[in-house]
Amino acid sequence: MKKIFFIFILFVLFFSVYAEFQHFVIAGDTTIKTDKTTTKTAASFKSTAFQFNLAFELKPEKKLKTFGIKYSPVPQATCYYGNLSFGGIYGRIKTPCFSIPNALSSVSAPTTGITISLPSATTSSATPKSICFKTNIENINITYFMRYKTAKTEQTEYFAGIDYHPARTRFHVGFFGGMFEAEKKANTRWFLNARPFEKEKIRYAVFEASYNGSYLKILSTNIVSNSPYEHMTGSWRFCTTLTSPFLRLDSGFFWCDADHITIEETFLRKTLVSYIRPQLKTITFKNGHKFRSGITFAVMHSYSSEIAPECTKRADLSFASEYRTSFLTFNMNIKCANALHNEAHYKAIKKFLYYTDKTSNTFGFGLKISPSFWGHTQQISFSTDFIDFPLNKRKNQINASTSLSFIPAKNLSFFIKQTFSLKTAGKNTEEPNIYNINSIKTEFKAKYNLRFKNNSGTLTAKTIFKKEIEDPNSFEITFYYGATLYIKK
Repeated sequence: MKKIFFIFILFVLFFSVYAEFQHFVIAGDTTIKTDKTTTKTAASFKSTAFQFNLAFELKPEKKLKTFGIKYSPVPQATCYYGNLSFGGIYGRIKTPCFSIPNALSSVSAPTTGITISLPSATTSSATPKSICFKTNIENINITYFMRYKTAKTEQTEYFAGIDYHPARTRFHVGFFGGMFEAEKKANTRWFLNARPFEKEKIRYAVFEASYNGSYLKILSTNIVSNSPYEHMTGSWRFCTTLTSPFLRLDSGFFWCDADHITIEETFLRKTLVSYIRPQLKTITFKNGHKFRSGITFAVMHSYSSEIAPECTKRADLSFASEYRTSFLTFNMNIKCANALHNEAHYKAIKKFLYYTDKTSNTFGFGLKISPSFWGHTQQISFSTDFIDFPLNKRKNQINASTSLSFIPAKNLSFFIKQTFSLKTAGKNTEEPNIYNINSIKTEFKAKYNLRFKNNSGTLTAKTIFKKEIEDPNSFEITFYYGATLYIKK
């Protein structure tokens, strides 16, 4: 890897880095707490053909945290080296299963192909180094990269991919393949939670297809890999979005083998996840008021981590709605979570859902008032959730929070939030519906922003003061700073 890096640097030095427009950016923050102080900063030089990013940790240690280089000798080819982050199809390979959206959240179109990001001040120092080459010729992207996994194995991973995106269409087809090493060591316990295996190279292949139209979006991702358990494993992810002027229908389906291993060396325990979510899109009435609503129904099968795993079947149902005016927003949510199919009663109730003591019903609502004073919009909000366990009344809980956002000037704002939690009394209490205070938390935050801009660059600064009233050891001040200098030829 080091030899390749030196070759890459020489390649950059021998070719002129020409740019019609260049700029230099430096940014960072200093956080002062009662127990420690941290300072980190990042710098970036960017031109048309070249970009160089550096991130430093100045406190508690003085060290180079991450770095990255991007060089494009021609518009059709780009080279990268450093602590790179990968997204798009690579993110779905790392985490094959999707997250079930709530009833009112929006689902954006998937990012096709492979996205590559240079490090910033927030990039973890554990991000392994990678070298990557990417070309784009006639709507065909070809990507090849290799990286060190972690300090644990110090083994190099190899990945390559190709994707095709025709011009003037939203249809995408991608192929991806690679190889990584994994191992599962036995420990000294008598009962193992997974069958151990020696270090082994695992090869995998990915096929992905997506369509993004005005009214229909489709994404299908298929992964196949070999396994140390002497059989092939795979996964399939399929998501759709259907829209109309007033309605939206989202759905997702995921399936995988119980022994499927991801490139993060984790076993997938959710073997089946499916959801459907119809939504009533925002409707605007004649008086300017707006209303929207949605329902999410999801089912999943998962297995425990023992050698003889147990299967859990679960179903969740949630409903949410929101009514909004120019200064008032009201929302309501109802959810039945952790509803389990109990195998012992499954046939007896003729395939109807059987609830266990893990089932919880949630009813919540919230109010948000947005008055306007001194030319700025202020905000007052209140929300509460009542969580009820039908078969175990002693676990019931009430969560509530209230917050106030106050902006007296353009660059100055204050924020205070009060949250508290109530739980039913313990097992020794005869009255299970008596609630006791579980926790109280008050958070105060003040923020001051400064921004200056002219033809030569931009200067930004932000100071945030944060304090938790109940905790005497909680004290935090964060100073953010950023500067951009434009270099014009």
